[in-house]
Amino acid sequence: RGLIADRDAPTMAMCSIPSLFALLLGTPLGAEPFYERTKIELQGHQDASIKTLLAAIEKSKAGQRLYWRTTSTNRVVSLDSQRLAGLPRPGLIALYIALKRDQRGSEADLVIPRSRPKSPPHFATILHEPDDRIVLIYNPRQRHSFQHRHLTGARQPVAVDGDRAWSAKERALLHSALARLTEGERRLISNLSFVRHRVGEQGAHNAALHVSKGCRSHVRVFDTLFEGRPSVFTGDPEAPISMAEYGLLHEIGHAIANAAYKSTSCALDKEERIIERLRREANAATDAYNRRVDQKDPTLRQEDAERLRAHVQSVSQRIASYNQARAQAKADRHMGPVRSRFEQQTAGALPVTRYAGLSLDERFAEAFALARTDPAAVRRIAPKVLTFFQTQQHLKDLRTGR
Repeated sequence: RGLIADRDAPTMAMCSIPSLFALLLGTPLGAEPFYERTKIELQGHQDASIKTLLAAIEKSKAGQRLYWRTTSTNRVVSLDSQRLAGLPRPGLIALYIALKRDQRGSEADLVIPRSRPKSPPHFATILHEPDDRIVLIYNPRQRHSFQHRHLTGARQPVAVDGDRAWSAKERALLHSALARLTEGERRLISNLSFVRHRVGEQGAHNAALHVSKGCRSHVRVFDTLFEGRPSVFTGDPEAPISMAEYGLLHEIGHAIANAAYKSTSCALDKEERIIERLRREANAATDAYNRRVDQKDPTLRQEDAERLRAHVQSVSQRIASYNQARAQAKADRHMGPVRSRFEQQTAGALPVTRYAGLSLDERFAEAFALARTDPAAVRRIAPKVLTFFQTQQHLKDLRTGR
Protein backbone atom coordinates (compact mmCIF):
# COMPACT_ATOMS: atom_id res chain seq x y z
CA ARG A 1 0.00 0.00 0.00
CA GLY A 2 3.02 2.27 0.14
CA LEU A 3 4.11 4.71 -2.53
CA ILE A 4 5.61 2.76 -5.42
CA ALA A 5 8.20 4.73 -7.32
CA ASP A 6 7.41 3.57 -10.85
CA ARG A 7 5.17 0.51 -10.72
CA ASP A 8 1.79 2.03 -11.56
CA ALA A 9 2.69 3.40 -14.99
CA PRO A 10 5.23 2.48 -17.67
CA THR A 11 8.77 3.61 -16.99
CA MET A 12 9.69 6.01 -19.78
CA ALA A 13 13.17 6.33 -21.19
CA MET A 14 14.71 8.68 -23.70
CA CYS A 15 17.14 6.71 -25.80
CA SER A 16 20.31 7.78 -27.53
CA ILE A 17 20.08 9.91 -30.66
CA PRO A 18 20.51 7.18 -33.34
CA SER A 19 17.19 5.62 -32.27
CA LEU A 20 15.47 8.89 -31.42
CA PHE A 21 12.73 8.68 -34.05
CA ALA A 22 11.84 5.05 -33.28
CA LEU A 23 11.27 5.68 -29.60
CA LEU A 24 7.77 5.15 -28.14
CA LEU A 25 7.35 6.39 -24.57
CA GLY A 26 3.75 5.56 -23.83
CA THR A 27 0.31 5.15 -25.30
CA PRO A 28 -2.78 7.35 -25.09
CA LEU A 29 -4.57 6.81 -21.80
CA GLY A 30 -7.66 8.96 -22.34
CA ALA A 31 -8.35 12.64 -21.94
CA GLU A 32 -9.18 12.86 -18.22
CA PRO A 33 -6.81 15.23 -16.37
CA PHE A 34 -4.23 13.56 -14.14
CA TYR A 35 -0.88 14.29 -12.56
CA GLU A 36 2.15 12.23 -13.62
CA ARG A 37 4.38 11.50 -10.65
CA THR A 38 6.20 8.38 -11.88
CA LYS A 39 9.81 8.23 -12.94
CA ILE A 40 10.67 9.45 -16.45
CA GLU A 41 14.14 8.55 -17.68
CA LEU A 42 16.03 11.23 -19.62
CA GLN A 43 19.05 9.22 -20.72
CA GLY A 44 20.85 10.44 -23.84
CA HIS A 45 19.34 13.88 -24.09
CA GLN A 46 22.66 15.69 -23.58
CA ASP A 47 23.92 14.33 -26.91
CA ALA A 48 20.98 15.61 -28.95
CA SER A 49 21.65 18.66 -31.05
CA ILE A 50 18.98 21.33 -31.32
CA LYS A 51 18.65 20.47 -35.01
CA THR A 52 17.98 16.81 -34.19
CA LEU A 53 15.46 17.71 -31.48
CA LEU A 54 13.62 20.11 -33.81
CA ALA A 55 13.40 17.44 -36.50
CA ALA A 56 12.11 14.89 -33.96
CA ILE A 57 9.46 17.32 -32.68
CA GLU A 58 8.26 18.17 -36.19
CA LYS A 59 7.99 14.48 -37.01
CA SER A 60 6.13 13.65 -33.78
CA LYS A 61 3.67 16.49 -33.34
CA ALA A 62 1.34 15.34 -36.15
CA GLY A 63 -0.70 18.53 -36.15
CA GLN A 64 -0.75 18.99 -32.38
CA ARG A 65 -0.57 22.61 -31.24
CA LEU A 66 2.43 23.60 -29.14
CA TYR A 67 2.54 26.54 -26.73
CA TRP A 68 5.07 28.10 -24.39
CA ARG A 69 4.27 29.91 -21.17
CA THR A 70 7.16 31.60 -19.41
CA THR A 71 6.87 31.53 -15.65
CA SER A 72 8.17 35.08 -15.40
CA THR A 73 5.37 36.73 -17.46
CA ASN A 74 2.74 33.94 -17.66
CA ARG A 75 2.25 35.00 -21.28
CA VAL A 76 1.30 32.10 -23.54
CA VAL A 77 2.63 32.11 -27.10
CA SER A 78 2.04 29.67 -29.90
CA LEU A 79 5.18 27.83 -30.94
CA ASP A 80 5.33 28.09 -34.71
CA SER A 81 8.43 26.81 -36.48
CA GLN A 82 10.31 30.08 -36.03
CA ARG A 83 9.62 30.38 -32.29
CA LEU A 84 10.27 26.68 -31.81
CA ALA A 85 13.71 27.09 -33.36
CA GLY A 86 14.49 29.79 -30.79
CA LEU A 87 13.54 27.66 -27.81
CA PRO A 88 16.44 26.55 -25.54
CA ARG A 89 17.47 22.90 -25.55
CA PRO A 90 15.79 21.98 -22.19
CA GLY A 91 12.45 23.27 -23.49
CA LEU A 92 12.82 21.23 -26.67
CA ILE A 93 13.63 18.11 -24.66
CA ALA A 94 10.51 18.64 -22.52
CA LEU A 95 8.31 19.07 -25.62
CA TYR A 96 9.79 16.00 -27.25
CA ILE A 97 9.09 13.89 -24.17
CA ALA A 98 5.50 15.15 -24.03
CA LEU A 99 4.90 14.31 -27.69
CA LYS A 100 6.30 10.80 -27.40
CA ARG A 101 4.43 10.05 -24.18
CA ASP A 102 1.16 11.17 -25.82
CA GLN A 103 -0.84 11.16 -22.57
CA ARG A 104 -3.65 13.64 -23.03
CA GLY A 105 -4.82 15.31 -19.85
CA SER A 106 -1.49 14.80 -18.09
CA GLU A 107 0.71 17.21 -16.20
CA ALA A 108 4.36 16.22 -15.94
CA ASP A 109 6.99 18.17 -13.97
CA LEU A 110 10.39 17.39 -15.48
CA VAL A 111 13.87 17.79 -14.03
CA ILE A 112 16.23 18.33 -16.95
CA PRO A 113 19.91 18.25 -15.93
CA ARG A 114 22.32 20.83 -17.27
CA SER A 115 25.21 19.65 -19.40
CA ARG A 116 27.71 21.16 -16.95
CA PRO A 117 28.36 19.09 -13.80
CA LYS A 118 27.16 20.53 -10.49
CA SER A 119 25.03 23.17 -12.22
CA PRO A 120 21.41 23.45 -11.07
CA PRO A 121 19.01 21.55 -13.33
CA HIS A 122 16.19 23.05 -15.36
CA PHE A 123 12.62 22.61 -14.14
CA ALA A 124 9.84 22.50 -16.72
CA THR A 125 6.15 21.63 -16.56
CA ILE A 126 4.36 20.07 -19.50
CA LEU A 127 0.56 20.23 -19.74
CA HIS A 128 -0.93 17.95 -22.38
CA GLU A 129 -4.44 19.36 -22.47
CA PRO A 130 -7.46 17.14 -23.25
CA ASP A 131 -8.01 19.21 -26.44
CA ASP A 132 -4.52 18.07 -27.56
CA ARG A 133 -2.74 21.36 -26.88
CA ILE A 134 0.69 20.89 -25.36
CA VAL A 135 1.77 23.76 -23.12
CA LEU A 136 5.38 24.10 -21.99
CA ILE A 137 5.77 26.09 -18.75
CA TYR A 138 9.44 26.98 -18.53
CA ASN A 139 11.71 29.91 -17.74
CA PRO A 140 15.09 29.53 -19.51
CA ARG A 141 16.64 32.09 -17.13
CA GLN A 142 15.73 30.17 -13.98
CA ARG A 143 18.47 29.21 -11.53
CA HIS A 144 16.41 27.32 -9.00
CA SER A 145 17.24 24.30 -6.89
CA PHE A 146 14.81 22.15 -4.92
CA GLN A 147 12.98 24.21 -2.32
CA HIS A 148 13.03 23.10 1.32
CA ARG A 149 11.15 24.20 4.40
CA HIS A 150 12.45 24.06 7.96
CA LEU A 151 10.99 22.80 11.22
CA THR A 152 11.64 24.45 14.55
CA GLY A 153 13.54 22.46 17.17
CA ALA A 154 10.37 21.63 19.09
CA ARG A 155 8.88 19.87 16.07
CA GLN A 156 11.60 17.37 15.24
CA PRO A 157 10.17 14.10 13.88
CA VAL A 158 10.89 10.66 15.29
CA ALA A 159 13.49 9.48 12.76
CA VAL A 160 14.81 6.02 13.63
CA ASP A 161 17.78 4.22 12.08
CA GLY A 162 16.87 0.72 10.92
CA ASP A 163 19.31 -1.26 8.77
CA ARG A 164 20.15 2.06 7.12
CA ALA A 165 21.05 5.31 8.91
CA TRP A 166 19.35 8.58 8.05
CA SER A 167 21.72 10.98 6.27
CA ALA A 168 21.66 14.71 6.99
CA LYS A 169 20.16 15.37 3.53
CA GLU A 170 17.43 12.78 4.06
CA ARG A 171 16.55 14.21 7.46
CA ALA A 172 16.28 17.65 5.86
CA LEU A 173 13.80 16.27 3.33
CA LEU A 174 11.77 14.66 6.12
CA HIS A 175 11.74 17.93 8.07
CA SER A 176 10.69 19.84 4.95
CA ALA A 177 7.82 17.43 4.26
CA LEU A 178 6.53 17.80 7.82
CA ALA A 179 6.86 21.58 7.61
CA ARG A 180 4.30 21.52 4.79
CA LEU A 181 1.64 20.14 7.15
CA THR A 182 -0.85 22.24 9.06
CA GLU A 183 -0.57 22.44 12.84
CA GLY A 184 -3.52 20.08 13.24
CA GLU A 185 -1.96 17.51 10.93
CA ARG A 186 1.37 17.67 12.76
CA ARG A 187 -0.33 17.17 16.12
CA LEU A 188 -2.25 14.22 14.75
CA ILE A 189 0.93 12.37 13.72
CA SER A 190 3.21 13.72 16.46
CA ASN A 191 4.11 10.21 17.67
CA LEU A 192 4.50 8.68 14.20
CA SER A 193 8.02 7.33 13.70
CA PHE A 194 9.95 7.15 10.42
CA VAL A 195 12.28 4.16 10.22
CA ARG A 196 15.06 4.07 7.61
CA HIS A 197 15.65 0.79 5.75
CA ARG A 198 17.60 -0.26 2.68
CA VAL A 199 15.08 -2.20 0.60
CA GLY A 200 11.40 -2.86 1.16
CA GLU A 201 9.51 -6.12 1.16
CA GLN A 202 8.59 -5.59 -2.49
CA GLY A 203 12.18 -5.05 -3.53
CA ALA A 204 13.76 -2.02 -5.13
CA HIS A 205 10.41 -0.59 -6.33
CA ASN A 206 9.18 -0.05 -2.78
CA ALA A 207 9.92 3.57 -1.81
CA ALA A 208 8.07 3.95 1.51
CA LEU A 209 5.37 2.13 3.44
CA HIS A 210 3.01 3.05 6.27
CA VAL A 211 2.71 0.12 8.69
CA SER A 212 -0.18 0.01 11.16
CA LYS A 213 -0.57 -2.69 13.80
CA GLY A 214 -3.35 -1.70 16.14
CA CYS A 215 -2.12 1.03 18.45
CA ARG A 216 1.34 1.09 16.86
CA SER A 217 2.21 2.60 13.49
CA HIS A 218 5.31 3.81 11.69
CA VAL A 219 6.56 4.66 8.22
CA ARG A 220 9.31 2.59 6.66
CA VAL A 221 11.49 4.65 4.33
CA PHE A 222 13.63 2.90 1.72
CA ASP A 223 16.59 3.80 -0.51
CA THR A 224 14.40 4.10 -3.62
CA LEU A 225 12.71 7.20 -2.21
CA PHE A 226 15.98 9.13 -2.36
CA GLU A 227 17.08 8.53 -5.95
CA GLY A 228 20.35 10.23 -6.85
CA ARG A 229 19.28 11.97 -10.07
CA PRO A 230 15.53 12.57 -9.98
CA SER A 231 13.77 13.02 -13.31
CA VAL A 232 10.54 14.54 -11.97
CA PHE A 233 9.63 17.08 -9.32
CA THR A 234 6.38 18.39 -7.88
CA GLY A 235 5.11 21.91 -7.35
CA ASP A 236 5.79 25.04 -9.39
CA PRO A 237 8.84 25.22 -11.70
CA GLU A 238 9.80 28.41 -9.85
CA ALA A 239 9.67 26.59 -6.48
CA PRO A 240 10.29 22.89 -7.24
CA ILE A 241 9.83 20.28 -4.53
CA SER A 242 11.53 16.89 -4.38
CA MET A 243 9.40 13.84 -5.08
CA ALA A 244 10.94 12.35 -1.93
CA GLU A 245 8.82 14.84 0.02
CA TYR A 246 5.80 13.82 -2.01
CA GLY A 247 6.46 10.19 -1.09
CA LEU A 248 6.76 10.99 2.61
CA LEU A 249 3.55 13.04 2.51
CA HIS A 250 1.80 10.16 0.76
CA GLU A 251 2.59 7.87 3.70
CA ILE A 252 1.62 10.61 6.16
CA GLY A 253 -1.70 10.71 4.31
CA HIS A 254 -2.14 7.01 5.06
CA ALA A 255 -1.36 7.69 8.72
CA ILE A 256 -3.95 10.48 8.89
CA ALA A 257 -6.58 8.32 7.20
CA ASN A 258 -5.81 5.60 9.74
CA ALA A 259 -5.72 7.93 12.77
CA ALA A 260 -9.22 7.12 14.04
CA TYR A 261 -8.55 3.37 13.93
CA LYS A 262 -5.23 3.85 15.70
CA SER A 263 -6.86 5.98 18.42
CA THR A 264 -9.61 3.40 18.88
CA SER A 265 -7.05 0.60 19.01
CA CYS A 266 -5.06 2.44 21.69
CA ALA A 267 -8.21 2.89 23.78
CA LEU A 268 -9.12 -0.77 23.30
CA ASP A 269 -5.61 -1.88 24.28
CA LYS A 270 -5.97 0.11 27.48
CA GLU A 271 -9.40 -1.40 28.10
CA GLU A 272 -7.99 -4.88 27.48
CA ARG A 273 -5.41 -4.38 30.24
CA ILE A 274 -8.12 -3.17 32.61
CA ILE A 275 -10.37 -6.11 31.76
CA GLU A 276 -7.55 -8.57 32.34
CA ARG A 277 -7.06 -7.12 35.84
CA LEU A 278 -10.82 -7.24 36.54
CA ARG A 279 -10.99 -10.82 35.29
CA ARG A 280 -8.20 -11.90 37.63
CA GLU A 281 -9.90 -10.14 40.53
CA ALA A 282 -13.27 -11.78 39.72
CA ASN A 283 -11.66 -15.21 39.50
CA ALA A 284 -9.84 -14.66 42.79
CA ALA A 285 -13.11 -13.57 44.46
CA THR A 286 -14.89 -16.65 43.07
CA ASP A 287 -12.12 -18.97 44.33
CA ALA A 288 -12.26 -17.36 47.77
CA TYR A 289 -16.06 -17.75 47.91
CA ASN A 290 -15.86 -21.40 46.86
CA ARG A 291 -13.28 -22.12 49.56
CA ARG A 292 -15.61 -20.67 52.17
CA VAL A 293 -18.40 -22.88 50.83
CA ASP A 294 -16.16 -25.97 50.97
CA GLN A 295 -15.11 -25.08 54.53
CA LYS A 296 -18.76 -24.48 55.49
CA ASP A 297 -17.91 -21.03 56.73
CA PRO A 298 -20.72 -20.11 59.18
CA THR A 299 -20.35 -16.41 58.37
CA LEU A 300 -21.43 -16.87 54.73
CA ARG A 301 -24.62 -15.02 53.86
CA GLN A 302 -26.90 -14.89 50.83
CA GLU A 303 -25.73 -11.32 50.31
CA ASP A 304 -22.19 -12.63 49.70
CA ALA A 305 -23.40 -14.86 46.86
CA GLU A 306 -25.46 -12.06 45.31
CA ARG A 307 -22.58 -9.62 45.57
CA LEU A 308 -20.21 -12.08 43.85
CA ARG A 309 -22.77 -12.85 41.15
CA ALA A 310 -23.22 -9.13 40.40
CA HIS A 311 -19.44 -8.67 40.31
CA VAL A 312 -18.91 -11.54 37.85
CA GLN A 313 -21.83 -10.39 35.72
CA SER A 314 -20.43 -6.84 35.54
CA VAL A 315 -17.04 -8.09 34.38
CA SER A 316 -18.68 -10.42 31.84
CA GLN A 317 -20.70 -7.54 30.40
CA ARG A 318 -17.58 -5.41 30.14
CA ILE A 319 -15.76 -8.22 28.31
CA ALA A 320 -18.71 -8.59 25.91
CA SER A 321 -18.72 -4.84 25.22
CA TYR A 322 -14.98 -4.92 24.63
CA ASN A 323 -15.26 -7.83 22.17
CA GLN A 324 -18.03 -6.04 20.30
CA ALA A 325 -16.04 -2.80 20.11
CA ARG A 326 -12.92 -4.64 18.92
CA ALA A 327 -14.90 -6.42 16.18
CA GLN A 328 -16.52 -3.15 15.11
CA ALA A 329 -13.15 -1.38 14.97
CA LYS A 330 -11.78 -4.16 12.78
CA ALA A 331 -14.80 -3.96 10.48
CA ASP A 332 -14.50 -0.16 10.21
CA ARG A 333 -10.75 -0.10 9.73
CA HIS A 334 -10.70 0.18 5.93
CA MET A 335 -13.17 3.05 5.86
CA GLY A 336 -13.26 5.14 9.04
CA PRO A 337 -14.37 8.77 9.36
CA VAL A 338 -11.57 10.31 7.27
CA ARG A 339 -12.00 8.11 4.20
CA SER A 340 -15.77 8.18 4.55
CA ARG A 341 -15.89 11.99 4.63
CA PHE A 342 -13.40 12.19 1.74
CA GLU A 343 -15.48 9.79 -0.37
CA GLN A 344 -18.70 11.69 0.32
CA GLN A 345 -17.40 15.22 -0.19
CA THR A 346 -15.30 14.49 -3.29
CA ALA A 347 -17.85 12.24 -5.01
CA GLY A 348 -17.49 12.47 -8.77
CA ALA A 349 -14.00 14.02 -8.61
CA LEU A 350 -11.26 12.42 -10.67
CA PRO A 351 -8.34 10.61 -9.01
CA VAL A 352 -5.43 13.05 -9.10
CA THR A 353 -2.95 10.41 -10.37
CA ARG A 354 -3.18 7.04 -12.11
CA TYR A 355 -1.99 5.35 -8.93
CA ALA A 356 -4.83 6.97 -7.01
CA GLY A 357 -7.27 4.85 -9.00
CA LEU A 358 -6.17 1.67 -7.20
CA SER A 359 -8.34 2.18 -4.12
CA LEU A 360 -10.01 4.76 -1.90
CA ASP A 361 -7.03 4.53 0.45
CA GLU A 362 -4.54 5.39 -2.31
CA ARG A 363 -6.88 8.01 -3.72
CA PHE A 364 -6.82 9.83 -0.38
CA ALA A 365 -3.05 9.50 0.14
CA GLU A 366 -2.22 10.70 -3.38
CA ALA A 367 -4.63 13.63 -3.11
CA PHE A 368 -3.20 14.60 0.29
CA ALA A 369 0.40 14.56 -0.96
CA LEU A 370 -0.40 16.56 -4.10
CA ALA A 371 -2.52 19.09 -2.21
CA ARG A 372 0.43 19.78 0.10
CA THR A 373 3.01 20.07 -2.71
CA ASP A 374 1.17 21.22 -5.86
CA PRO A 375 -2.27 22.63 -5.02
CA ALA A 376 -2.53 24.23 -8.47
CA ALA A 377 -2.41 20.76 -10.05
CA VAL A 378 -5.16 19.51 -7.73
CA ARG A 379 -7.29 22.57 -8.56
CA ARG A 380 -6.90 21.80 -12.28
CA ILE A 381 -7.74 18.10 -11.95
CA ALA A 382 -10.22 17.93 -9.06
CA PRO A 383 -11.17 21.27 -7.46
CA LYS A 384 -13.48 19.58 -4.93
CA VAL A 385 -10.51 17.64 -3.61
CA LEU A 386 -8.46 20.79 -3.05
CA THR A 387 -11.39 22.42 -1.22
CA PHE A 388 -11.64 19.32 0.99
CA PHE A 389 -8.07 19.73 2.22
CA GLN A 390 -8.03 23.53 2.31
CA THR A 391 -11.03 23.48 4.66
CA GLN A 392 -9.41 20.77 6.83
CA GLN A 393 -12.30 18.34 6.36
CA HIS A 394 -9.96 15.41 6.92
CA LEU A 395 -9.41 16.56 10.52
CA LYS A 396 -13.11 16.86 11.38
CA ASP A 397 -14.29 14.34 13.99
CA LEU A 398 -10.67 13.59 14.90
CA ARG A 399 -9.12 14.60 18.20
CA THR A 400 -5.56 15.72 17.42
CA GLY A 401 -2.54 15.22 19.59
CA ARG A 402 -3.03 11.55 20.46
